[in-house]
Amino acid sequence: MKKIKISIIMVVKNGLPFIKSAINSYNSQKYKNKELIIVCSPSFDGTEKFLINLKKRYRNKYRIFFDKKSKNKFGSLNKGITLARGNYIGILHSDDIFFSSNVLKKVGERIKKINCDFLYGDCIFINKNNTKNVREWIAGKFNKKKLKYGWMPPHTTTFINRKIFFKDVYNLNYIISGDYEFLLRILNKNIKVDYIKNKICKMRIGGDSTNFKNIFFKFSEDYKIANKYFALPFLTITMKIFQKINQFKIFS
Repeated sequence: MKKIKISIIMVVKNGLPFIKSAINSYNSQKYKNKELIIVCSPSFDGTEKFLINLKKRYRNKYRIFFDKKSKNKFGSLNKGITLARGNYIGILHSDDIFFSSNVLKKVGERIKKINCDFLYGDCIFINKNNTKNVREWIAGKFNKKKLKYGWMPPHTTTFINRKIFFKDVYNLNYIISGDYEFLLRILNKNIKVDYIKNKICKMRIGGDSTNFKNIFFKFSEDYKIANKYFALPFLTITMKIFQKINQFKIFS
């Protein structure tokens, strides 16, 4: 297999100031066969102006698009997917950063060795402002049976073969849990899944899925999704919540 090209999709709305560190994190990656696709929704904090200037200054370094039509962030992700040129597609949220400068290098090497359809790893949750570690999500090896007990790989650590997206994209009917629905849908198919025991990214808490104000709405969406796949959806979602408790660690 020739060297893997990795597309990183970053969707953003009102992303300042953290989008700067997210882009720098991408720039720091030692892996060369990569591209960054930024899809920006209408913003009022200066994000659009920042990206317009970035596009003018680095015309060929990033692929930046302004999305005024998508229904939500999952629509913007779908737009990014259609624009991607890579063999594999990953996601970096505009307020997150890669764990180290070697992440994409390790991912590319692993995919080339295993030739999988779907690769995922681990992640760290950090405080939004001071980047202090808050949670550690060690995903562990994949077993399809674990899905009914609420297990999921961290969405932002996934790298998915582009051919998967020819048939499956994100469902726009879910505002917060579209990633859960998407992952559950494709992981229930006959695809080759692999786990790389490396931390992929650092996620700032406070996004849609980690915001306490959204917890009941997210539970409702998760329940509707689980109900399509499992006989006991309430058990699945309850276990999904309890699994997060073990992610909390005491860091020095």
